[in-house]
Amino acid sequence: MAVDKRFSSIHSRLLFTSLLPLILLCMVLAGYMISSQRVVLLTNLKNIGNVAIQQLSSNAEFALYSNNEEMLRDLGESVLDIPAVEGVTFYNINLKSNITIGSFDLTAIKAQGEPDFAKPFYADHLWYFYAPIVREGIPLLDYDEGVVPESELLGWVVVSLTDEILLEQKREGIFAVLVVSTLGLLIAAWIAMRIGRSISRPLENLTATVDTMEAGNLNLFATEEGPLELRKLASGINQLSTSVRQYNVRMQSEVARATAQLQITLIELEDAMEAQDQFLARMSHELRTPLTAVIGFSKLLAAESDAGKREESLRIISMSSNMLLTMIDDILEFSKARAGGFTLEKVTFDIDSWMADLFAIHQPRAEERGLTLNYNIEDSVPKLMVGDPVRFTQVISNLLSNAVKFTDQGGVTVAISCIAAEDKNILLHCSVEDTGKGIREEKIPVLFDPFSQEDTSINRRFGGAGLGLSICKSLVQAMGGEIKVRSKLGQGSVFSFTCKLAAGDKDITQPTDCQSPGKYGSK
Repeated sequence: MAVDKRFSSIHSRLLFTSLLPLILLCMVLAGYMISSQRVVLLTNLKNIGNVAIQQLSSNAEFALYSNNEEMLRDLGESVLDIPAVEGVTFYNINLKSNITIGSFDLTAIKAQGEPDFAKPFYADHLWYFYAPIVREGIPLLDYDEGVVPESELLGWVVVSLTDEILLEQKREGIFAVLVVSTLGLLIAAWIAMRIGRSISRPLENLTATVDTMEAGNLNLFATEEGPLELRKLASGINQLSTSVRQYNVRMQSEVARATAQLQITLIELEDAMEAQDQFLARMSHELRTPLTAVIGFSKLLAAESDAGKREESLRIISMSSNMLLTMIDDILEFSKARAGGFTLEKVTFDIDSWMADLFAIHQPRAEERGLTLNYNIEDSVPKLMVGDPVRFTQVISNLLSNAVKFTDQGGVTVAISCIAAEDKNILLHCSVEDTGKGIREEKIPVLFDPFSQEDTSINRRFGGAGLGLSICKSLVQAMGGEIKVRSKLGQGSVFSFTCKLAAGDKDITQPTDCQSPGKYGSK
């Protein structure tokens, strides 16, 4: 752990980040300088070899032609004065003989085979340079000046140059580069350590001051020292300490204010609890009324012998039982929504079949009230849908039941259309329109709140707990849509909602244009 802290400090990181780029730069420069020096030295060596070989080949023509060995040796010894030259050999084609001056390994040039006058070759730390020795023809008559005399190859000369001097100079260059790089790195390390200490020490002092402030001593001030940035940081810490002290003073007043607000909240909670108690009392009363009717008329039914009165008692018992069941269902659905929401299934269903079954359920009630029921499904709506058909039709059923309940004449129309489609994801728009009495404008904003009804007479006339529309809103939101209402008093109401479903895999006709509604189909 101590090693980790040592290497994770700002001082060590600053030293590391300062030296690492410099080391890499020194390595790159050293490699470049050594490579450049080698190229220069090798070029100089080749230039020396080319100059020496050209000098020998131009001066050895007569000596080789006359086979003057002493003159050839004098020429070779004159080239041996060059430090890099190790030896010279002259080869006479006519005599097929070699004249060697200095240290020269003939096996190397014999292994090379035919001489290549264009470029030297390298073997065993020696460079071998070839040059031909040619006897130029001399025109004898003036009228032969236009004729190029023929030249004759007398032989060639080979000069061997050692690369030991090149290697020695290369080693000296590497040593010099290493010395300069080491000195540069040492100087850079010393400077980095000095700069690191000038930063790390004030930081350590600031850290200790902050720890002390964290412990609760806000009266301590940080010493402003070190670089400008650290002095600014120390000044900022001091200002923060002052601000915290001022904040503590303000916080005490805020605590007093929050305490007062908490008291107000407690009063509101008490009001909410009282409202809940009132709701429980109301629901107890509402549940008790139809339950009392069921019990009372059941006793009358048991003692009644008149068939007409028995039928009337059965009708009242049936109506009270339905009211009681509706209220209990609404309370259970509302409790489920408030507890954790609805769990939606994903099954493939035939929307036409479900709508037909739904209308079959509500048709008798509508006929009793003399109302007409119609539903229209757009052609753009896929026949098979994937979603929760129970919840989908539950929303429509609740809206349809309310529409039938509050409509005295005319009819109710349900319309389903597709307003957007992307791949198999379908956004449906469903509306339930009635010709009932309408809703007062000031009641519309709270219409979807729990236990909300337009007036108390509705409960007395039709029963219910005022939870149906709240449940519809929760179901629509669970299906990724929203519900709205548009109504005018005396002209009827239109409840509409959207929901997200998917097209079934077995659907033959995939909707291609859901933005423009198609014609209503007769269902």
